Amino acid sequence: MNQAGLLLLLWDALQHRETTFGQVIDLSTACGLDGRRVLADHFRGFPCE
Repeated sequence: MNQAGLLLLLWDALQHRETTFGQVIDLSTACGLDGRRVLADHFRGFPCE
């Protein structure tokens, strides 16, 4: 899957309460992002950079 597809999967995963932290971290890593930062920004309500 290409980068855009992975980012869409990550965004979709963040929309569902059933998504685990581990899933978000794994998808973030696959996208080249720091999963901890993605989770922190998501829960703070910061927009993506």
